[in-house]
Amino acid sequence: MSSASMMALAPLALALVVPVTAEPDPSAIKGGEAVGPCGWPSVVKITPLSGGGVCSAVLVHPRLIMTTAHCLDEGVAPEVVFGEDIEAGHVLAEIVECELYPSWSLGGPEGTDFGFCVLDQPVLTVPIVPVAGGCEQTAITPGARIVQVGFGVDDDLVVGHKRMLDTSIYALTPDGGIEVRDPNGIICSGDSGGPTFVYLDPADGGDGTWRVAGIHSWTYVSEPGTHSCIDSSYSGIIDGAIEWVEAASGFDITPCTDGDAWAPTFHCGGLPTEPWVGDGDYPSGCTSPAVVEFSGICGPPLDSSPDTEPPQVTIVSPQWEQQLLPAGDQTPVELELQATDQGWGVASIELTIRNASTGSEQVEPRDEWTPWTWTTELAPGSYELEAIATDHAGNVSEVAFSCFGIGEPGCEGVGDGTAGTSTGSDDGPGGTAGDTDDAGASDDDGSGCACRTRARTRPGPAAVVLLGLGLLGRGRRRRPIGTLSHRSSESGPVASPAPSR
Repeated sequence: MSSASMMALAPLALALVVPVTAEPDPSAIKGGEAVGPCGWPSVVKITPLSGGGVCSAVLVHPRLIMTTAHCLDEGVAPEVVFGEDIEAGHVLAEIVECELYPSWSLGGPEGTDFGFCVLDQPVLTVPIVPVAGGCEQTAITPGARIVQVGFGVDDDLVVGHKRMLDTSIYALTPDGGIEVRDPNGIICSGDSGGPTFVYLDPADGGDGTWRVAGIHSWTYVSEPGTHSCIDSSYSGIIDGAIEWVEAASGFDITPCTDGDAWAPTFHCGGLPTEPWVGDGDYPSGCTSPAVVEFSGICGPPLDSSPDTEPPQVTIVSPQWEQQLLPAGDQTPVELELQATDQGWGVASIELTIRNASTGSEQVEPRDEWTPWTWTTELAPGSYELEAIATDHAGNVSEVAFSCFGIGEPGCEGVGDGTAGTSTGSDDGPGGTAGDTDDAGASDDDGSGCACRTRARTRPGPAAVVLLGLGLLGRGRRRRPIGTLSHRSSESGPVASPAPSR
């Protein structure tokens, strides 16, 4: 491909964003074939431009979609629609922020046309095909089977119905792209941002599942300014953007690998072998009839090492014996938990907030995709907190404990060492429940916190060390989802600690 032709293609990236001008016709796809209900369910439609327009994108993490930079260049947060056509789609989450690849510019170098958007809540009803990472990328080679999916125009120039083209890689370009030439079909206007899926062929050591290999960027047209897509198309190989996406978003989009190393997580499992065949619906859940339980194409599958060790959980905030200033009848209180697991990973945590005066409780469950820092509102009083974590193997942690007060002291009678385990002193390691249920501080005055029915110890240096080990830096290292710094803002400002006395 000459430099002159590359320059001519630069404006064509915009040609892949097309206004919606007609109703979709499922029977007429511009090459390829129509996708049935819950087929390739992670492929979504986005409307990136103020005043209309269509691009495609792909869900690569429950809270993250990937697309092209040129689909996001207007700076307007797009709407994300799941389904097979525009008119009957489902909005399962809203976008909170988007980012463009740092070195991308219209007409700039190829292999940089990437963007991602973070969703306000996890989409858990849609099976995700992972991004190809590490050794999985060896499947991306000329002649390899691929499927390209998008919402672009069909032969009648109608846009908005999901279609797929089962084809092969014609060539890999020097700048990190996938070139496709297929007389039976081609990506076209509206397909920008959609995925190119690569097949992990069992004949070449694969397991019959699929990975996201690239993102559609541009195609040739016979006449500039039209949707006369011909000859060949280009998708940027996603490998060059993985490190940027994970560092900028804080989300792990390669659940089977960590950099170049084989490091399967629990989500390197349940992967469909025929993602175009689906059942169910998007709000309640799409399913695929054929899946690989745990992938092991580059090393042992996750379940080859049984997980028998429970996770560990720590209450970071409020701090032990912290006293907060009240802010009227209801005070915003920031809650933060930390959980780690050396086996299959933390699946969920649960925090119980108990009013020590009234005995009333509220339970706050959080899954692995939900931020483990959030805000709740509480009335003035003394409170105790109990947290447990459960991992993907079903192991349950010991109970982590803390107590605090709003407008009054908390933790009365806790950790005084009068009963409980042999380490039940104020300075002992812990942050977990004791071993006895019937011992505790004297309650002869009938007051104090309800935690007197159990022995507790003050969190000591060991709990601080555990927290430090759980805070992994950004980059390609594997990280627990719950330690990410995505904070919710479910209520107003957080209460300030009261002056010490």
